[in-house]
Amino acid sequence: MLSEYGEQKSTSISTAKRLAEFLGEDVIKDKGLCCRFVIANVPRDAPVTERAIPLAIFQSEQSIRNHYLRKWLRVSTVDNLDIREILDWNYYIERFNSCIQKIITIPAALQNIRNPVPRVPHPDWLHKRLVEKNSLYKQKRITDVFNSIDKQTLMDNNEERLAVTNDIEDIGEPTKSSIKFAKKITTKTLKRKRDEANDKTLTRQWRIVLGPPPAFGQTAGQHIKWLTYQKRKWELQNEQRQQPSVTSNNQQLSTKQKPATDGKIDTYIRRAAEHLHTRPWQIVSYELTDQPGIFKAWCLVEHEVVQIKIKVPRIFYVNYRTSIENSAEEQLKQTQRSTGYERTMSNCSKRVNRLLPRCSQAYHLYEYRLDENNFQDYYTDIMTDLSNPNIEGVYEMNVPLDFRLLLTLGCICSLRKEHYRTNMLSNLYQFDELELLSLSEQSYLQPGTLQCIYLYIHQDNGKLFIALFIPNNCRVFIGVLDSIRENQMPNLNKLLKNECEKRLQRGIDTNLLPINEHQFEVKVDMDVQNVWKRFNKIIAN
Repeated sequence: MLSEYGEQKSTSISTAKRLAEFLGEDVIKDKGLCCRFVIANVPRDAPVTERAIPLAIFQSEQSIRNHYLRKWLRVSTVDNLDIREILDWNYYIERFNSCIQKIITIPAALQNIRNPVPRVPHPDWLHKRLVEKNSLYKQKRITDVFNSIDKQTLMDNNEERLAVTNDIEDIGEPTKSSIKFAKKITTKTLKRKRDEANDKTLTRQWRIVLGPPPAFGQTAGQHIKWLTYQKRKWELQNEQRQQPSVTSNNQQLSTKQKPATDGKIDTYIRRAAEHLHTRPWQIVSYELTDQPGIFKAWCLVEHEVVQIKIKVPRIFYVNYRTSIENSAEEQLKQTQRSTGYERTMSNCSKRVNRLLPRCSQAYHLYEYRLDENNFQDYYTDIMTDLSNPNIEGVYEMNVPLDFRLLLTLGCICSLRKEHYRTNMLSNLYQFDELELLSLSEQSYLQPGTLQCIYLYIHQDNGKLFIALFIPNNCRVFIGVLDSIRENQMPNLNKLLKNECEKRLQRGIDTNLLPINEHQFEVKVDMDVQNVWKRFNKIIAN
């Protein structure tokens, strides 16, 4: 009964009370009342519990419906009101997104699968958990370094470790203790050159080399087969006892021959790779290189600016009216293409599901990804094939590569975990190896992360003028190459102040002008090498 809930608030309780207003108090006296309601978008500032409207009101007479809707919605007119106009769509979208997160996106993220529904973002707590789960510096549990093993395998391993060698006379006698005390280790001189096949045999267990042992059997032939197997087993075990000393000598020899700097270089490369792979890349600029489809990106990683190259493919979509296999067979009968073109086109397409522009129907939609070099080389053949009447439409073929790069990766991206590298010998990354990071996960270029400088160079008739502005500390370094070592520069602070006043009069924003007083350091030199050396030292510091 409703009276049992007291002062509690919920959408069902509000619906029951409103049902009692226009249907009578009798409907809430019995148990099992079914409350069907919708959430309205008015009153705007009211909580959700006060915006629950029972569906039964829309089935009542118009006068009763208008009276109670004006009362509950707090609006002046409700004539010809459509229920779709008062629904709180944001509330239902949020509820629907929560269901998608619970059923699809959260389980996918916990299985290291990319978000199948990008329009439904992951919650903040899930992003934090994924970062902790995929961190390279996460401390492992002690149970992670152990594995379960069955009893039979454990007994076999113990037998190999203790190197039990039974004689044929021991058969039929009570089993003796298999534990043997370790013998005194002696140094033996072995040949430097050993048979390569023999080395591989020694490193493997005798059970892997010989296979499962045969049964002792009842006949003489079975006894001989069993004894031959045991002799070979004893030989392998004897050789394996001597193998550790050989391995130790080889390790000492390789340690002496290893350069002293290898460890430091390997450590530096490994740390650089981890630093680049585990940190987000804040893109400062994209630049097109001389190679088609390859862009140079300047990225801020932590506090370092690094240069990487990104290979962007040409991506376009083709909507076929029939299956691509059938159309390809018919086209091959009509036209003959080069082997390179056929191989390129056959390995670059896959069927996808996309929403086409202008609500066009996707019959058999395929995505093509081509290297820009191949796209330019085979452009004529591609356009000829795309004129096939079986094709309903072609989409995104003329999208510029730089626009696709900006649209897909944005200003912050990172390397996918499955594409981590162990070395940094190549700074070329494929387009599919990177993924976009939203600004909610990582802020872009926080204040103080970049230090900007302005460099001006002018050269004329054997004379050189260089000015380096450092806005952070209001310092200006000026270098002049002249035939005489004499400083003839005027008062530069006065010149700068006059120039700023002129621009202020023209309406230029004060934030764009260096209003503060600057410290100028002028040096005149007769040797161009000294001028460049000075500025290289300033920039390095």
